[in-house]
Amino acid sequence: RIVDLDNFITKRENATGMPALPDSPAWIAHLLADLDHGLDAAFLLRKLKSPDTLVLLDGLDEALNPVRRRCLAALLGKAATEYPCSFVLTTRPGADTGLAHPASFVTEEIAPLDDDSVEQFLRDWSGFLFPDDAPSAERHFADLNAQVRATSEIREMAGNPMMLTALAVIHWNQKRLPNDRAELYDSILDWLAISREQRKDRLTPARCLEILRELALGMQTHPGGRLKLAEWGDAVTLIDAHLKGKPAHDFLDQEQLDSGIVVSRTPGTIEFVHLTFQEYLAARELVENRSESEQREVLSRGDFRYTVEWREFLRLLGSCSRAQGQRKTQALFRMILDAAGPNPAFVGCVRTVALIWTMLQDLRDFIVTDERYHEWVRSMDRIFDGAADRQGLDIWTRATAAEAWESLGDTSRLRLPSDPDYWIRIGDFEIGRCPVTVFEYARFLNASGHERPQCWEEQVRFPLRPVVLVTRQDARSYGHWCNPRIRLPTDSEWNWAADSADADYPWGSAEPDPIAPTLTAVLAGPRLSVSFRRGPRGTVCWTWPAMFGK
Repeated sequence: RIVDLDNFITKRENATGMPALPDSPAWIAHLLADLDHGLDAAFLLRKLKSPDTLVLLDGLDEALNPVRRRCLAALLGKAATEYPCSFVLTTRPGADTGLAHPASFVTEEIAPLDDDSVEQFLRDWSGFLFPDDAPSAERHFADLNAQVRATSEIREMAGNPMMLTALAVIHWNQKRLPNDRAELYDSILDWLAISREQRKDRLTPARCLEILRELALGMQTHPGGRLKLAEWGDAVTLIDAHLKGKPAHDFLDQEQLDSGIVVSRTPGTIEFVHLTFQEYLAARELVENRSESEQREVLSRGDFRYTVEWREFLRLLGSCSRAQGQRKTQALFRMILDAAGPNPAFVGCVRTVALIWTMLQDLRDFIVTDERYHEWVRSMDRIFDGAADRQGLDIWTRATAAEAWESLGDTSRLRLPSDPDYWIRIGDFEIGRCPVTVFEYARFLNASGHERPQCWEEQVRFPLRPVVLVTRQDARSYGHWCNPRIRLPTDSEWNWAADSADADYPWGSAEPDPIAPTLTAVLAGPRLSVSFRRGPRGTVCWTWPAMFGK
């Protein structure tokens, strides 16, 4: 280990028979001889001069300080030049930044762990925890593996060995991995900060996290837009006033080696090892340590809150607010609604609804009490009639606003089989204008006691979507319940309806727009229909579930 070499040189630097210079390559042989393997320095020096020898050195980042790290890097550079053997040196990202690499060294980055490697790590980890109890080890592995694979965020973290270790430790200490993402990141960051090497001249883990929150908020809310990568000088400026005399440069340099929460992957820059760490720390700092006026200023600054770069930050902001209580969380949503202005244009309402709806996904069972949000949601059907076309609304905003509208929209506007305009005549038969919605099918289930389809609990959250996972027999039962005369269309009737000149499109009788023939049409308000476009080889149809992968 590099730290063993560093300690050995520090203790023996002036001893008799030792190399005269602190960066002499001969120190490697003297350290190996001192490990009491029964091999003397002369033998080991001969081995270093053999091309068949491989020298493995672990942890350049574990050197005692930056000065020693530079000295050891120089030593290893000389060794690689002087000796014909091969060297492999490991280090955390950033520890080698600014060091002179001899031409004989080639830098390779270790790829993320694949699924099989993650599973093997977790299995080995469980075996070490229960070395004499195979059934307990297997139960622990099964539970830990299931929790690591439970969400996409955790699965992504698990590809990093340090993050995977953190997840395994948190699971061991807490017997679970937190479901709440903010709680999960808080646990991981606490573990990384606490596991750092503690020395008299170092700040406490809690204080280090406070400084990193300042850095994160400054990078996230930078006037020119979020910084994922900060210039070293800018990072020093952001935290210098909060270190009370301690050099900010030294803090950043040491912190990337101790906790690894920040790294310097390219010379002269600093970044968080995971972007989500920056977003979480920034959200927590804004919620816990900034006044309401400062929060309001940040949330109303330009249009940053609507950008992709702020989406995750705002979701975590909502989670952090919930930890502070109901009042703070409601105040946060009021600020976001206020930021849209007193009389926002329709597009502003749509974007704000989409933003709040996204934040609410991490706040189960939380209801926004500000009536403006519900008013804007109830008026959201205008997004389906072309009001939002060519007004700069991206498809994510449209889709997210549509989900909000679905969950809070006015289901009384839905057409039912008993309504005259539910049907359209094509030739000698009539066919429904739109798929059966969850709202309609729920009435059938409640009245008949029929068996629910799969994933019903998820489906009922969106009453205006077409019901899915219904068997053919279930569909027949539903039709007969509506009216004994109602049946499923035959294949030929369906094809005729799809290709008939008499059939209306969901958006009306106009031909599809050649630029976007179906994209906006499929968002057809209460007529969430299949939309058709005739082509030379039949029809192409899009449905609401297909468009959004539900």
